[in-house]
Amino acid sequence: MKKLQIVLFFLFVLSGLAYGQLDVNRTVATKLADALAVLPAEKEKVLNQAMADIASTGQAGLSELIDMRETSTGEAKHAGRLLLRI
Repeated sequence: MKKLQIVLFFLFVLSGLAYGQLDVNRTVATKLADALAVLPAEKEKVLNQAMADIASTGQAGLSELIDMRETSTGEAKHAGRLLLRI
């Protein structure tokens, strides 16, 4: 009986850990960071998945990407902000 309780406890804990990996629990910043971490991708399938992950973030993801971009003049940030308003 004790072994059964231990096994059930570990199954419960593992199911909780697996639930934490679901896409609904990830923030936009996390999705972008994970997608950018695999670039440049050596395989087309990995590249397509990374691009799909970036596209799935929508306007919030685009804003985050623009904020991540570092430029010396700031013009790219301004141009990106204008694109969001169109």
